Amino acid sequence: MAATAAINSAASAIGIWRSNEIMQALQAALWPLTGINIDYVVVAGGGGGGGQNAGGGGAGGYLTATGIAITQLTNYTVTVGAGGNGAAAGAAGSIGSNSIISTATAIGGGGGGGYSAAAATAGGSGGGAGAWGSASTGGAGTSGQGYSGGNSSSAASIAPYAGAGGGGAGAVGQSANPGIGGIGAASSITGTSTYYAGGGGGAGNNANAAGGAGGGGAGATSGSVRGTSGTNNTGGGGGAGGNTGAVGGGNGGSGVVIIAYPSTSSSIASFSSGLVVNGVTTTGSNVPAADTTSRSGYKVYTFTAGTGTIQWGGSAPTPTTPSTVTYLVVAGGGGAAGVDGGGGGGGGFLTATGFSVAASTSYTVTVGSGGTGAPYTATATSGNNSVFSSITSTGGGYGMWSGQTGGNGGSGGGGGDGGSGGTGVSGQGFAGGASTSGTLASGTSGGGGGGAYASGYPGTATVGGNGGSGISSSITGTATYYAGGGGGGKVSNTGAGGAGGGGNATTSGASGNAGTVNTGGGGGAVGGSAATSNAGGSGGSGIVVISYADTYASIASFSSGLVVNGVTTTGSNVPAADTTSSAGNKVYKFTAGTGTFQW
Repeated sequence: MAATAAINSAASAIGIWRSNEIMQALQAALWPLTGINIDYVVVAGGGGGGGQNAGGGGAGGYLTATGIAITQLTNYTVTVGAGGNGAAAGAAGSIGSNSIISTATAIGGGGGGGYSAAAATAGGSGGGAGAWGSASTGGAGTSGQGYSGGNSSSAASIAPYAGAGGGGAGAVGQSANPGIGGIGAASSITGTSTYYAGGGGGAGNNANAAGGAGGGGAGATSGSVRGTSGTNNTGGGGGAGGNTGAVGGGNGGSGVVIIAYPSTSSSIASFSSGLVVNGVTTTGSNVPAADTTSRSGYKVYTFTAGTGTIQWGGSAPTPTTPSTVTYLVVAGGGGAAGVDGGGGGGGGFLTATGFSVAASTSYTVTVGSGGTGAPYTATATSGNNSVFSSITSTGGGYGMWSGQTGGNGGSGGGGGDGGSGGTGVSGQGFAGGASTSGTLASGTSGGGGGGAYASGYPGTATVGGNGGSGISSSITGTATYYAGGGGGGKVSNTGAGGAGGGGNATTSGASGNAGTVNTGGGGGAVGGSAATSNAGGSGGSGIVVISYADTYASIASFSSGLVVNGVTTTGSNVPAADTTSSAGNKVYKFTAGTGTFQW
């Protein structure tokens, strides 16, 4: 037996399973232990008996099993199939209805054949063939549930011109003239040995045969009476109709669903409306009691009509702490310079899956703020670092003014007129763009700030450098760019910010545009026509995002001083995980502050 269960998991073990499948799942530590194992019998409705000189109805399909594991707090469907209608003179009987418990479905019994061309039908057990004509073959049974109906014998063409017996759960219907219904199957699930699913007996001219043990109805004794109906809640087939002028075959007996398990296990906790259980009709709010007397040491539930659902109670399993998480850590973007200066660099960008975490351990989170932009001849500031546990993303470098080199950072700031771009941190971002040397008259410009994906573009005599592009992440459930560089300044043709929140440089007498909040975008610089007092744009603040499967426990506590999923932590409140944005995951977005949390 394989030690790994390929098809079972703790999330999907809903329904009815074979014992070998359960053992495989247990060996693989994938089976949700509930401690409740049930036995069941499921019998479908029997088929109706055929009309005149007809075959008996086939018994309803019969299924039984023991030791079936169920899952608490899970709805299980129960349906009790009705018997098929007996036929009017000359016609075939109707097929019975299926009975169900969860994934186990017993098939309704086949209808008995009528005389001449009214053929018997297949089912859980097949209907018996009628006398005369071409329809001489009994209906087929369903493998594992019942047997075929009897065939018309050569004797059926002579008096008393009778049909065959319907199939039963234990044997094929008899093909004699007339034929006895096939025997059913015995079960002691209720504490008393009882036969279920016997086939209906055939009938002819003033001659009839008995139904099979298990509720099969006998064939009609004359044309003035119907065949005997199958016994309700046994799934017995209906008895056949008799000779010319017959009033018809008997109805099939209704099915039954029975569940039994040791009385030490918990009772069924809830029933939907529409079932009859141990003689009580369910309303959706009442809970019929288990039968604990009929079978010593067992709880027994006998469902005799209707369709609905049942559920065992219990406590939902306590979710465990995830062993690993996915993270995104973006630092604050760098501030930009003033007139014709360099754009701010994007904040450092780090992301990975499989980061190990543990319960009752404090993890530090810091969301870095963006750097401050500065006017001409003043120096802007770099963005601030963002932190998750041992992971630190470095703040973006600042952009510089004329002749100066941009600041180093997660991604480097753009250089001022004639200056070089700052360097980025390997694995977090790229360098800022350099700038050509010139004068205010000949055309000065600043380089674009570096981004997480690409370096900033150089400033030229004709245009300010664009900011380098950031990187897209879908950790929140939506593809979003982060850590783009800010645009470099120029008299008229200023640089654009890079994808990922980088601010655009301004083209007229205004301060530079700031990087977008919670993207780590670098600030945009100032165009050359602006006053030297106008400051470059500030960098956008960073972000920390944590994601993991929603089957695991939520974060249990937060210190004060953080903003998590839009909620400011106080040290006593616990912001809820976002379980809607990213299907199947719990997501926590930290957008400001510093503090700790733990599972």
